[in-house]
Formats: sequence, structure tokens, C-alpha cells
Amino acid sequence: MENVKEEILQIQKLLKYFSITTYVASTTDVVAHEILTRCINLLEVDYNIIKLPNNDGNLSFHYPSTIPLIDSEKRTSYEDNQALDEREILELLQSAKLARCRQRFPVPVIKFRGKNICRSATLASIPEICYRSGFQELNLNNLLALKEFLYPSEDTGTDTLNKNFDEVTSSTKEELSQNWPHCNNVRNQDIKLLKMFNTMTIIDLMVEKRKCKYGLYVSSSEKVDSERFSDFKIVSFPYPGCEFFTKFHDKLLSADKLKFDWDHPSYDATLSVPENTLNIQWEGYKDWDLITITQNYLKYILRSLQEESSGILIHCISGWDRTPLFISLLRLSLWADGLIHQSLDEYQIIYLTIGYDWMLFGHHLANRLHKKEEIFYFCFYMLKFIASDDFSLRILSNGHGSNLSLDSWASASDMLSAPSTHSSSKSDSHIDEVNGNGMDINLSSLSPIPSPAGSCQDTSPISGADGESSKSSPDTPFKKRQLQASTETCAKRVASDHGSVASSPRSSLRSSKHSLPLSIRVRNDSSGSGTSSSSFTLVGFSGSLEPENMASAKTRIGRLRKVRNIFTDNYLKMIRNETFGPPKTIIEHTFSFICDTLCKQ
Repeated sequence: MENVKEEILQIQKLLKYFSITTYVASTTDVVAHEILTRCINLLEVDYNIIKLPNNDGNLSFHYPSTIPLIDSEKRTSYEDNQALDEREILELLQSAKLARCRQRFPVPVIKFRGKNICRSATLASIPEICYRSGFQELNLNNLLALKEFLYPSEDTGTDTLNKNFDEVTSSTKEELSQNWPHCNNVRNQDIKLLKMFNTMTIIDLMVEKRKCKYGLYVSSSEKVDSERFSDFKIVSFPYPGCEFFTKFHDKLLSADKLKFDWDHPSYDATLSVPENTLNIQWEGYKDWDLITITQNYLKYILRSLQEESSGILIHCISGWDRTPLFISLLRLSLWADGLIHQSLDEYQIIYLTIGYDWMLFGHHLANRLHKKEEIFYFCFYMLKFIASDDFSLRILSNGHGSNLSLDSWASASDMLSAPSTHSSSKSDSHIDEVNGNGMDINLSSLSPIPSPAGSCQDTSPISGADGESSKSSPDTPFKKRQLQASTETCAKRVASDHGSVASSPRSSLRSSKHSLPLSIRVRNDSSGSGTSSSSFTLVGFSGSLEPENMASAKTRIGRLRKVRNIFTDNYLKMIRNETFGPPKTIIEHTFSFICDTLCKQ
């Protein structure tokens, strides 16, 4: 209990600091150093880490002062799990760091079955590359090329501009390569860095092909420089920027039926999916609301992780708003499946994703909250919409599939948002109990803290990189009788961990022959000797035993729900005035108005 209180205090301290301070690499703040150290320690529990020195922001001013690169997993080895060479990375970064906006180069932040999930900013424009590299020897041809790039003439045309940046003038590619050898080299080094991390899929979240501010092109993208990045699979997933999330705030933190206006002339990027392996009608993406577009993009990324042999890179423009949103959702989703960070509990994974994915990589929370751009809160709000087995890589690994959604487990209005029309969004952020004719059970109890050995994740078969399945844990206390290994679920482990329930099932359970969603029934199997033993199994809608994926989803739902509840409780405690955080309730507004009136008198 004391440990839980300490974990909560750590989360509250992190949120408070994060809400008033924007992290930079050169900071000497003691609290910032403690947060960085704790995040690195949490990563090192399950992974081998390479630490790149970035004390004065020499690599990137908006990256951690010590950049932890996840090298390999400690407990599992994969054939494609290539070891990283720190010296080679540092040498390559001397040029590659300039290739992307604000020197936010690709960094592996999640390791999944030997594959890297990287984050970065988009490609930098020619002026930024020249500025950051101190490129001063600009001859006349260079100046003319730079002018044409910034202010393209009518003769240039949009078709020419959509080609890679070497071809913005009428000169040949060879001539321009001589004029811009440094810029060419920088982007080529960026490609080498991506290939070193074995990252061959690029997820681009920009709604523009190139970002334009005040009539100037301030960034480029792989979509524009497609010829240079021809070896990569480029997926264009236009996603609303942080400015759009003021509408999420104005709707009292509800994203239901919240749609983005795609008609702005600067939003010239279109959705492009090279391979559609999902049953999703991508051409209708402009009609999706914020929840649906987030769900579908996440499904595709997860499927890519499952099917591709290489890693992925996710980026928006600067890489500190939309990018951490998807990185954090990926981390929490894979953790809920027990596939990464197996040793971390709910409090630790919350601390890690807030500190590492958001704060240490430069998210401007204070500024976003001041402008009511609640993209940070939206990340945890989305957890209830990605809890079904549609987002579970464990289910996909086992080859099972079902239409199970959050509706199967809970039905209550969300306390912080308006009722949603989405089928996977009817859970209560603070009500965990689901009543039925079967067993009343707290869903949070179905999310035991994972441990290196003997954890709930070990009780169900999981396909590894080689396709083999791990065996069930040998210390399962219930005797297997007529159930196959695939039906020995996490519910058994939960039942064994709660001795008070298992020891006196008749006193704590209401017996019923009716099967309802989330029903756990005690079966008394009599052996030939006349003795009986109690066994907990999942019962579905028809009264039959549910397959293993039902229990996996149940555990996943419970874990994600607990994460969301913990975050929401502490977020409201630490960030709750008009400028920062969610709107106040009517009671709080009334009380505040009365106090203000009395003070004026």
C-alpha cells in the first residue's frame, strides 16, 4: 500500500512539473533530472539501453539530455534483433541530425519482437538545413535555387515542386547536386540511420505535403522526396493537428462525432495506404470522427508491426504532439497485451509514457493547456476505445478473432464526457464493477501486475517471432480436466490470486444458469473417486466456454481501464483550473462565482 501511495505521488509530481515546465536538453533542473533518471531506470528493467550524450542539446535541443535507445530485450532474443553500435550511431548523427526539423532525428523508443518503433520530426527544408549547419558559402546558383524553393515562380509549377528538393529549378539534377552537396548528404545520412534501425515503414501524420508558414516552406516530407525514399513504404495518414483539440476541450472532453474540416486549401496531403490488409474503407476517411480515425490508424500500425519484418517510423511536423499521441497509445496497447514492459505495473507504465513519450521529447503541455489544446488528455481518453481484441496483437498472434467489444463487459455513461455512439465506449472511468447473473467482479482485479515469471501473460499461448507458442505456467493451482490448453485462461490465474473467492465460491457467487456478458461461473467437476474440485471458466452468451481470446481481452480491458482511471484521477487533482485541464463542473463554477463575488464585496 505504501508503494502504491509513493507511485501516485510520483505521478502527481510529474504532472505538476510537466504542466508548468517545457523540457529542454540543457536544463539543470533537479526535478527534470530525476524524471529522466527514473524513466531510464524503468526502461532498463526489461531492456538493454544505449545512452547517447546530449547534455547541451548538441544532438537535439528538444530531446532528453541523455537519449536512451532501446537496444534489445533482456528476456527474449529474436533473430532480427540487431545490436546497435553506439559509436557508429554518433558518427552518423553528425550529419543525419540536420535532416529533420529542429534536429529531431529518428529515435527507437519501443522494441517489439526485435523490431524498432521510432519517432522523429518530418524532413527539414533546405533553408533550415543550411541555417543549422552554418552553411555560409552560398554562390549565385545556390541563392537562385533557394529563392525558387521559397518563392516558386509560376513557370515552376506544382508538379515540379512535388518532386524532391533537388529539382526546384530548371537545372538538371546533376548540376543541382553540385550546388547542394551538403543537403544531399544530410538526407542520405538520414536514410542510412533509418536502415541501421531496420525501419522501412514511415507513417506520416501531416495534413500537408510541406508545411508552409507566412508564405515560406518551413518543412518537407518523404511524400515530396519520394524518389529518394523509394526503398521505404510511405504511409500518408493525415491526422488533425493539436489546434483541432480545442474542439475536444469545448465539447467537455468528448470526441464523439467530432470531425475535422478537411476543406482548408493548405491541407493538400491525402490518405495513402500501399497495402490494405484490413477491412477498412480508407477512401471515406474524411467522414470519420476523431475516435474512428484514431482507431483505424492505430489498427493499421499494429497490423504492420505484426506482419512486417522491419520496424516503423512515426512522425508529424515537429514530432511533439501527434507523434507522442500514437507512440503512447502503441506503448500502452502492447503493454496491456503483456508483449512489452512485462515487469512494469500500471503506475510505472503511466509514469514512463508521460515522462518519456511526452515530456522528455519536448511536448509543450503548458502552452497546449493554455490554448486548451487537450491532445495530451485525449491520449488517455482514447484508451477505452482501443481496449477490444481488435487492437490486441496477442489475439492476432494466436490466430483467434472475435467481435468482442467493450460493450460486452460494461455499460455505463462516462463521467467526464458526453455519451458516445461508439460501440466500444460505454465504460465508466470510475465504475469498475459489472453486475450480472453470474459473478460480480471488479475489472481492475483482472489486471494483475505482470512479473517476469509466472505472470498472467504466461498462462496463455503466445506466438513468438519463430511462430512457436509458450507453454502454460506449470504452477497453475487448478487441475486441468476436460479443458484444452487454449481455454485455460487468465481468469483462472485471477481466481487463484484471490483466495477468498476461490475458497468459498458458494458464499461469494450467485449461482445462475443464465449466461450474461462478463460472467464467471464455478463448475464442480466430480471425479471417479467422488471428490470434487472447483474450476473457474468463462461463460459466453450462449452458455458455452469462451475461447482464450475472451480472457485475454478481459485482462486487456481491465489493465487499460485501470491506467485510464489512475491518470484521470491524478490529472484532475493536479491540473484543474480554467486555464489548465478540463472544464469545471457546474458545482465548481457556482462555488467559484460565489467566492469571487464575496471577495469583491
